[in-house]
Amino acid sequence: MPAIVLVSVIPSDVQAQDSSDVAKVIAPFVQKHCVKCHGAEKPKGDVSLHVFQDETSILKARKMWGRVLEQL
Repeated sequence: MPAIVLVSVIPSDVQAQDSSDVAKVIAPFVQKHCVKCHGAEKPKGDVSLHVFQDETSILKARKMWGRVLEQL
């Protein structure tokens, strides 16, 4: 469900239409808007988002994505 949660906070013009679009739509959005502060080096809040490049990696970290949603 994290992919769905993430999709709910992303503007409609960049939302994935289905789970196969995660790598094409959601991952680039996270890279552009989140990784600057939540990347590999000194991630704010100990939340590193640079590793999420596909639906599988997002789904494995459901709890973390829930915390991300709470902060938005």
